[in-house]
Formats: sequence, structure tokens, C-alpha cells
Amino acid sequence: MASPSVHPRLRRNSPCAVAGADCVAIVALPCVTTGSCRSPLHVPPKPIGRSASGQRHPAAMCRPADVRRIVRLSPARPGAAGPAAVDHGAMARGRGPAGDRSTAERILAAAAELFARKGFHATTTREIAAAVGVRGASVYHHFPSKSEILYEIARRTMEDLLALGRQAVASSAEPERQLRRLVEWHVHYHADRRVQARVADEHLDALPPARRAEVVALRDEYEGLFRSVLAAGRDRRDWPVDDVAVTTFAIATMASGVGAWFREGGRLSPAAVASIYGDLAVRAVGCERAGAPLPAAGAPPR
Repeated sequence: MASPSVHPRLRRNSPCAVAGADCVAIVALPCVTTGSCRSPLHVPPKPIGRSASGQRHPAAMCRPADVRRIVRLSPARPGAAGPAAVDHGAMARGRGPAGDRSTAERILAAAAELFARKGFHATTTREIAAAVGVRGASVYHHFPSKSEILYEIARRTMEDLLALGRQAVASSAEPERQLRRLVEWHVHYHADRRVQARVADEHLDALPPARRAEVVALRDEYEGLFRSVLAAGRDRRDWPVDDVAVTTFAIATMASGVGAWFREGGRLSPAAVASIYGDLAVRAVGCERAGAPLPAAGAPPR
């Protein structure tokens, strides 16, 4: 059976869309018979319903080509089950209906480019939709608001960096190698995904307080990896680190800066640049070259 389609006269400005109230909508279905319609779904040729506001809907007429039935449409309510209750978070993470993931990813990519170029507040949802090639309302099918798009970009960025940082620390028991790996992956990420990293770093204040707190917590945990490695090097290897917090900020700021100038197609690959920054970091804390360079590879894993 063909999919139902909303009657053209109800597609716009219906009481459902305007008032958000329970109402009835006329849905066209192919007739299950030919000739005169005798389907059990037959609706008499008279007005068939009213909205909660009392407004009468168009009459439904049974014709040989189709038959009409009444379908109840209800606005989403907290805790409601069924199609009216949409999990926007799951949609944004690509767990919605088939095809949602690719569109959601395109929205995030386009939004990151626009936020980085124009700023969060100067970017409109309509511009994001235009960059993706969808209607403005389609964006809200995947994300409930523009701030949720920013949150998703920032959250993913910090989760990626935190996962990579944990791998770096776990790769060795020696502080020198841990620091080198931390800096290499940090540089590699900021060269390869510099737009997302920049947005996550520069636009956190645009997030609602609760969302900002979530991202900041991830960022603090990530910075804690640098602090623990530097403290271990100071205590176990006598690194000349007078202030762990300041040294952490200095190294992280230096490594993040690669996103301001690195471009694909240049003389060095992200891995080669990362290796140079790794050398700078370990020498800055009084170490010799520690560990083999990071092997040339693709983008850090998600």
C-alpha cells in the first residue's frame, strides 16, 4: 500500500500546526477497489471533524481513485510514547531513522564552517540549511535548536581529544613518551579537524549553562592528562616544571595554534608537523628526544 499523504489543504496553516492542539487530518490512501468505492475505510461525503478550537475541516469525498480516512495528530508531550515523542539527542547522534545520520553529519560540518567564519550568533539556521541543501525546518528534525548543534560539535571534539589523550598516556609508563604522544595527537587533531576544534574552543560561552558545563568538564578532564604527566615528570624525572598548570596551558596553547596556519597540500603532513611539536614539548621540559616519531597515518580515530 502506498504511503499516506496529507491533504494539500492541510499542509499549511492547519489548526494542528498553528495551535498545536489535537486535531484530525485527512489522509489520502489508494482505494482498495476499482469502480465505486466500497472499502471499509469509506467516509461519507460530509464534514468529518473539527479541531480542538472548533474549526471545521474540509469535507472528505470518496472517489474511485482514492478513499480518505481520519488520522489523529497530537503534539508531543513530555513522556509521550510513539511518533510524537522525538529523541532529538538520538537523532543528532545518528540513531534516528535510516538516512538521518548522513544528513545530521552534513549539518554539523556546515554549521562548524559557518560558526568558524561568521560566529555563532551571526549564523542563522536558514544559512546552515542552505549550505546542506535542505529546508530550514529540516534542520530541526535532527537538532532541536542551533545551540544544540554547537553543543554537539563541542562535545564530540572534547570526547575525541579525551579518548586520544587516554590512549597516549596508556601507550607508555614513561612521562617523556606520554607527553610526546599527548602533544603529537593534539597537534594532529587540530591540524586535521581545525574547524571543529576552533569552534569548540572559541564559542563555548554561547552554550546554555548546563551544556557548557558538560563540555567544560570534558575539557578539564583532558587538561588533567597533561597535568598528571607533567607532575609525574617533575616528581620522577626532575623536570624543571615550576608550575604544572601554567606549563600545561603553555604547551596546549602552542599545540592548538597549528590550526591557525596549517593547510592541506603543504610541505609537511599533519603527522610530520605533530612530530616536530612533540620534540619541542619534551625539550621544553628539559628532556632529550623521547620516543620514535608518530607514524604517518590518517586522521585520529573517532
